[in-house]
Amino acid sequence: MYLDRLAVAASVSALAVLLCLPTAVSAQGMGQGSGGPGMGMGMGMGPGRMLPDPAMLPGLKAKLGITAAQEPQWTVYADGVSSADEMRRQMQKGAREMAPAERMETRPDRQAAGAQVHEGLNQRRDDLARVLTPEQRAILDREAPPLPPPPKR
Repeated sequence: MYLDRLAVAASVSALAVLLCLPTAVSAQGMGQGSGGPGMGMGMGMGPGRMLPDPAMLPGLKAKLGITAAQEPQWTVYADGVSSADEMRRQMQKGAREMAPAERMETRPDRQAAGAQVHEGLNQRRDDLARVLTPEQRAILDREAPPLPPPPKR
């Protein structure tokens, strides 16, 4: 009887460890983020800076009701979102292929590149916002807010 309870307790403990392991690994920044497998960056180019998901673009365009006159600025913004997402994927792939020491060494350069992408994407978003109606701007602000500035180092 004692051995049965011991075996059950050991099994439950092992199961708890296995269930918590992916969360613990992800919390350390090395698991699968919300943007897919990678360096724990999720959708963004770094902590707390979320990039818009290109998959949301068709729905956002429909919600905004982009007109023919607004189409050029929309296209520039949408292309920027797609380019930023591709760059994020390439940076994550490159970082995964690096040794940990090299990854830490190149981190400032990758963060600077990410900051430039964010600035460019915010500029494209601002250009789009300038041609939107107040109602459309409210939707844009809710659905795709500006990216926050990178932290000061």
